[in-house]
Amino acid sequence: MSNPGNPSGSDQIQLSGVRVCVIVNQIYYTDARVMSYANMLARAGAEVDVIAAKHSKRNDPNQHPNIKVYSTPIARNYRDGLGYMTNYITSTFFLVLYAFFLYFKRRYQIIHVNNMPDTLILAALIPRLFGAKVILDIHDPMPNVFMSKYGMGEDHPVVRMFIMQEKFSASLSHEVITANPMFKDLLFERGTPKEKILVINNIPNRNLFNRQNVKVEPRGASDKFTLIFPGTIAPRYGLDNAIQALPRLAKEIPNLELKIIGKHSQHAEELIALASRLNVTEYVNFVPFMPTDQIPSEIAKADVGVYTALPDPHMSIAMPGKVLEFATMGIPVVASRVPILEAFFDDTSILFFTPGNIDEFCDHVLKLYHSPSLRKNLVENADKMFTNKYSWKEEFDQYLALVHKLAHS
Repeated sequence: MSNPGNPSGSDQIQLSGVRVCVIVNQIYYTDARVMSYANMLARAGAEVDVIAAKHSKRNDPNQHPNIKVYSTPIARNYRDGLGYMTNYITSTFFLVLYAFFLYFKRRYQIIHVNNMPDTLILAALIPRLFGAKVILDIHDPMPNVFMSKYGMGEDHPVVRMFIMQEKFSASLSHEVITANPMFKDLLFERGTPKEKILVINNIPNRNLFNRQNVKVEPRGASDKFTLIFPGTIAPRYGLDNAIQALPRLAKEIPNLELKIIGKHSQHAEELIALASRLNVTEYVNFVPFMPTDQIPSEIAKADVGVYTALPDPHMSIAMPGKVLEFATMGIPVVASRVPILEAFFDDTSILFFTPGNIDEFCDHVLKLYHSPSLRKNLVENADKMFTNKYSWKEEFDQYLALVHKLAHS
């Protein structure tokens, strides 16, 4: 569905009495997109139940009273492809079970299923038979993710199975949401009708990512010059290239810091070992994974946001939320030249480098270090091309309009 429309104006969408079940195989409190859905629904008057992966109990005083979070016994804890598959099977089973029992207690009008995996659509089957409307939200195309993570080709049996599963899951939904126009084109090529797909760009929540809300002290000569990357620590993000750049950068930037914020992983251990071999451990700061609401201030206090991803069938078309967060919080960006970023930014708003080219990456960082005016110009141009052009509220108003339409059809 390309444009669901707004029945009465974006500020007047009311969902009082509408009961929505949101299903996701993630920790709810660390999934900014799903939290945005739930909060917007609740503020519009809907009653929202979220069924999510296991998490530590969190007493959030700011959580809207219309939102109730249920966590399954299954945590997201795996290291390889087999672990992925095992987790997907067990999490699907429990999420289906929870949705089944809660549906007959709550009688939801809307079931909103967030992938991965796509098989979570099974949790909506019984509610669909009883009249509930089903939304499948494809945050990431699962076949492409597996091609990226495990080096599989499109003709690999596992990938072909995921492509069939993706099409089948989409066919069971009333509407499909996805996170950018390139994903929409891909889903259409694989058989999902274009008119069934609504793009909700993954724009940072301006209530959270708001540079006006963060006070940044003026920097002195002795302060660190910080490069920041908050996100998944995995080989496909090319962070080894950023670490390999440090010996050269440290020669010209005395107070250099590369701050990597993310959940500890096997690859994090490999990066720590690499930094040790290169004698740059003192310049790398690994920060444990932190809640989404703490990330904006960390970004605002940094000097440059870095995105060193390596292009592949997924990374080339997946919009990196971290780059959008850098732009929203007003820091300059050095990023791999990948198609999805070039669709939103140009060379005046981001310093692009050829993926894997460490010398080019270094050149860009050094330019920014030596030129505050260049940093300022990049931020201003990124504001023109993205921050002032795309509105988080407008994107998610499309979602409210879609829910309103489905709930009253």
